[in-house]
Amino acid sequence: ILASGETDIITDGESIAYIHNGTPQLTQLTGTGCLLGALCGCYLSVEQSINSLITGCVMVGVCGQLSETEKGNGSFGLNLMDYLSVISDTQIENLLDFEVKKL
Repeated sequence: ILASGETDIITDGESIAYIHNGTPQLTQLTGTGCLLGALCGCYLSVEQSINSLITGCVMVGVCGQLSETEKGNGSFGLNLMDYLSVISDTQIENLLDFEVKKL
């Protein structure tokens, strides 16, 4: 189960993950929830585990943080698409903010 929001919450019934990455700007751009669902689906097609959903949420959250702009949602959307295609491991590692607990 995945519930996205200010803090994304994911559980597989054995563990629960809290992902703290993201930006309020993600809520102001139509389609970001669909983007998250599609990305998580791609990761799940490779590995069916809670880690796939964590990876999807972290990717969208970190790219969202890097994409923040005061110019408006159009610029934010373009920045988001750009970061999703060019983000580096170093950028992800520098902003990664999540925790996993056993139930």
